[in-house]
Amino acid sequence: MNGLFTPDKKNDEKKPQAARLIARLLRGPKFARFLERLGIDPKQYWLLTDLFHTIGQRREFMGQLGRDRDTLRWITILYGAIMGIMSLGLAVAQPTPSLYLLIFLGMTAFLLFSIVISETSNTLVNPVEALMLAHQPINGATYTVAKLTHILTIVLYLVPGLNAVPALAGLLLKPFRWSYPILHMVVALALGLSIALFCCGLFGWLIRFVPAARLKSAARIAEFLPTLMFFSFAYGERLARAVHIPAWLTANRGLQISIAVVILGFAATGIRSLSMDYLIRVSSMVHAGSSKKMRTRRRASLIGDMVRRCCGGQAARAGFEFLRRLMARDWQFRRQLMALAPSLIWFAVTLVRGWKTSPFSGGFTIMHLLPHFFGFVTLAICPALAYGSDYQAIWMFLLTPLGALRKFGAGVHAALWTIFIGVPHTVLFCLLAFAWGVLDSAVFIAFSAAMASLYLALEIRLINGVPFGKQLQSNRNYSMLGILILFGASAAIMAAVQYFLIFRSRQVVLIAATILVAAAWVAARSSLESFAIAMRHQLGTLSAESTLLYREIE
Repeated sequence: MNGLFTPDKKNDEKKPQAARLIARLLRGPKFARFLERLGIDPKQYWLLTDLFHTIGQRREFMGQLGRDRDTLRWITILYGAIMGIMSLGLAVAQPTPSLYLLIFLGMTAFLLFSIVISETSNTLVNPVEALMLAHQPINGATYTVAKLTHILTIVLYLVPGLNAVPALAGLLLKPFRWSYPILHMVVALALGLSIALFCCGLFGWLIRFVPAARLKSAARIAEFLPTLMFFSFAYGERLARAVHIPAWLTANRGLQISIAVVILGFAATGIRSLSMDYLIRVSSMVHAGSSKKMRTRRRASLIGDMVRRCCGGQAARAGFEFLRRLMARDWQFRRQLMALAPSLIWFAVTLVRGWKTSPFSGGFTIMHLLPHFFGFVTLAICPALAYGSDYQAIWMFLLTPLGALRKFGAGVHAALWTIFIGVPHTVLFCLLAFAWGVLDSAVFIAFSAAMASLYLALEIRLINGVPFGKQLQSNRNYSMLGILILFGASAAIMAAVQYFLIFRSRQVVLIAATILVAAAWVAARSSLESFAIAMRHQLGTLSAESTLLYREIE
């Protein structure tokens, strides 16, 4: 048993001296007795931890940030540099030490909460690997703690990375306190650990009381909490003035301590509930929604039939129906779309305020940005389409003739255009016709749909392979940063051109829309060919890798 708590000698020699010392302390008898007091089997815990670490090194846990150390280091450096620049600017402004600390604690809490709640949801609610371990005699506490260990890794990386430079920059504040960096780091680390415990406890309560068939839906709602937190920062002061919170309520330290104790108790009891029957419910959680009875009656799809006739036959219709259905079912895809929630809500609120003002009125309105907003949505969606939960099922596409992949891609393009451009613009036309008149609304919708179609035609190239055919990578969202910056700059330039040149005349708008439609058609033909090549390359690589499993024996 002692050998199980001792790291492998070959791997142990490669580690630094401090890392080897920490590993020996954690795998020693004292820490084992501590785990046993918590109801955790030490032997099973370290076996599971080593198993998850090995699977992560083999790139089979690419969707968990805490197990992808390279990506985690890169994100820590990036966010740390941004926070460092902000800290130096704030130090020059000389705020009070308490205000300075609260600013960085708030930013740390928001960023860490956004990452940790998403990671906890993906770890506990979609535990595909647990199906292989459900028949083993492993108690829920041991498995969940081993599974959630990578959450602690995220906290131990991000909290020091985000607060190291701000803590040192606090020495520039007046009055000077040499102990400020220590206080800053201790409070930030305590806050980070509390956030991690709260997220784990929240999902513990969900797993305990929510039926397994609805657990994924509940998890997506829970992942929406960072968005509510963001808007609470934006409108918190206005809300506080409207509610008239008494001053004694915010200044009462005893009340604040009581609230903190209640939150920690909520987290502790939630984590405790994970130890009950987690592995028993794993199968129900993973297959939630897939056990519904299929309807025997075929439903006719008018749009699907139109896609079959216009885009190349049954292969195009297959791509249309495949994408339309998988977007509504795939866990990883819907989880990635949660990142769009703040932008969608902000733009919806802004649109409600300014949609009655026509862009032909001579002033700059929010409607000038509407075509580019649709381009932003499809830009976020297209790269995410290559990744899915059931990526192992891509072998079925090996049975498809390679010549049919381009028509399949045309069906995918038709589904994206219908869902994110065609239907929204039809609804907008009906709304804007009452406020602007039929002529102005028709001209604007034609231009907006043409611009959004051009964006989509170019962004199809970002689907790097068969839709839903790759394992999600933890660095995917962060690698899109440069593309989003470039898109934002291009959209700002185009919005300025619209304001100063295009929307001065309805005839000019129609001419511009015609040019955009022609450009979208040319770009779509080229992008669909590139999309088909990407799918062929992925399937060819998969076919070549499958032959490596066998060796000819003479």
